[in-house]
Amino acid sequence: MVRDNKNSFQFIPVLGSRSSVKDKLVPLLSVVIPTRNRIKYAISAIESILTFTTDIRLELVVQDNSDSRELQQYVDENIRDNRLRYNYTSTTLAYIQNFDKAIALSKGEYICIIGDDDGINPEIMSAVCWAKEKGVDVISVMGNPFYLWPGTDIKSTIFTKIEGGLLRIPEPFDGSFRPFDVILNVKKYLQTNVSGSEIQFARLYHGIVRRSCLEQIFVRTGSYMKGLCPDIYASMVLSEVAKNAFVTSYPLTISGACNASATVESMTGKHEGALDRAIHLRGLNGYTWDVLVPRFYSPETIWADSALAALRHIGRADLVASFNVARFSALCFARYRRHGITAIRGMYKGSNSLHKNNIQTTALFLYYLLLDTPIFLARRIYNRLRIFCIGEGVVRIRGLCDMIEVTRTLIDYLKKKGKSIDQFLS
Repeated sequence: MVRDNKNSFQFIPVLGSRSSVKDKLVPLLSVVIPTRNRIKYAISAIESILTFTTDIRLELVVQDNSDSRELQQYVDENIRDNRLRYNYTSTTLAYIQNFDKAIALSKGEYICIIGDDDGINPEIMSAVCWAKEKGVDVISVMGNPFYLWPGTDIKSTIFTKIEGGLLRIPEPFDGSFRPFDVILNVKKYLQTNVSGSEIQFARLYHGIVRRSCLEQIFVRTGSYMKGLCPDIYASMVLSEVAKNAFVTSYPLTISGACNASATVESMTGKHEGALDRAIHLRGLNGYTWDVLVPRFYSPETIWADSALAALRHIGRADLVASFNVARFSALCFARYRRHGITAIRGMYKGSNSLHKNNIQTTALFLYYLLLDTPIFLARRIYNRLRIFCIGEGVVRIRGLCDMIEVTRTLIDYLKKKGKSIDQFLS
């Protein structure tokens, strides 16, 4: 099926198999959305991107692995924008395989992956133009706006009121584009096991990556994505090939969280348990869990396993050996007490695989448990008190029903504040 549009170049959407017809022009940016069984959210993401981002150099890639063809039917009947490259795969794919296939379908010089409940700021095209002009490999976006879809089951706390339909925009934010050392931050993660805003990763998920970097990874590993968690896996493999990386807090993408998302599962305590509960492992028969990571399901263990898998795949055994097994096990023990025995057993298996002394590992475990746990709790208490006393440092906009309204609201907010990405690009 060919979609014609006189105001744009022509794409050949793929329905069931990859097209062998070459595109007339290569898009500057491919926004890539892997989706499965979240039709309502995917439709909103598609419509918001095609409505507000009018640049003809944009390509929107949607890789659909749903159980039904409902989304395909909607696209066929309602979308007349040939910037959309839609593909439906009827064979059930594992979570990571759907991401890998989505990247393979894209054609852009730069790629940005978002979730099907997320969105983008149209100004992202200016950032990509700047990246191409400056020879930038990666732009990582930190602290982007967060939208909680209506209908989630998250309960409010004494410190934080949880509202569906709420958009939270960090304010004030520094939108400058700053270079950072990718490998240095990878080493910091392996030593500290911190995965929050303190560490700047080379991000493909809610980031912008030059396609040539991904092609180098494909040549070395045979695919774009492996492991379990696409965001941390991509960050680790990109650390080997992305040499010119920048980070910004300018809101180029919008993080959404619907009731079926991993974010909401984590916030409601469902993102924890036996490994067979992990959605990431479904369809990956015979997957080898890394010996350095305790065998239970949590955000931290999924991240660590994927990070180590990526480093092994690109041949960085030296970085794998620097993984702080004792500190990670102490973190798991402190945060997931019902998996404490699993954490300790995993620590000794990991320590033995790295040929470390078990007595020394035990001493380090106790040291980190006594040091990191109080610091972690103190930070949580401090943050809660700060929020209670002076607020979260965000602008809250309520009553938004979908990503179309959210994108329009973000655009209007930035205009009202007199903020433009051009102010920060040089």
